[in-house]
Amino acid sequence: MCWSATTSFVTLAVGTVLNLGSYALLRRWNSPTSLLVWSWQYALLMQIPEGVVWLQLDGGDGDIAAMSRTAMVLNVTQPLALLLGIRFGGLYRGEFRYAYVALFLYLLLLATEFGDVWSRAASIAPEDDCPHLSLRYWDTSRGIVYVATSLLVVSEARPIFWAIVHASLFTTTLLLAIVVYPCGIGSVWCWFVFVTGPVIVVCDRVHASYVSSQSPSPSPSSPSSLSSSTSSYSAPRRISHRAQI
Repeated sequence: MCWSATTSFVTLAVGTVLNLGSYALLRRWNSPTSLLVWSWQYALLMQIPEGVVWLQLDGGDGDIAAMSRTAMVLNVTQPLALLLGIRFGGLYRGEFRYAYVALFLYLLLLATEFGDVWSRAASIAPEDDCPHLSLRYWDTSRGIVYVATSLLVVSEARPIFWAIVHASLFTTTLLLAIVVYPCGIGSVWCWFVFVTGPVIVVCDRVHASYVSSQSPSPSPSSPSSLSSSTSSYSAPRRISHRAQI
């Protein structure tokens, strides 16, 4: 990640523990968004090859192509991880309106420019004027398509509350990375993403509390109450009739 191998591996470890705990709580509460925690965890997996790259650079090994390209593959497939988290989780409502199309166009762009992406991904070593790893395979157009695709995918989540939550997490963490760090934006983004698990847990409790407060309480004059009352009243009459027979 940003500064060193230690930072990368600690970020991965802490984020994984937080996501495991968050997933366990969300599953216990039968939250529909529990599976999407692993989509955010997938974003943290980049810390493994990035941490190895730092170890190689610190050891004077300049042959970092394999780990750099591994980081690239994990990076560019993140929108797919978001889609799978929604499709096979509790936020899917039977169809996608545009997520498949958006993802197809995104992958088509990467395929048509694969040669350049693969070449640029051979090294994510820091630039001379930046202390952070540099994801050179992103340019402005690819970055915009990546962001747009990810937002279109999470916007398919239902209820709409969860679409707003995950879109907000995505944009807020990205904007923080842009504002706080002048370079190496793609690499330092995970510094903010690793806390998304607990944020999702808090949002789940807020949503559950709101839904509970909006649920109408049973009324004494409700049909179920009347039915129960009628049943309890008719029983003695049947007993009385048998007694007469």
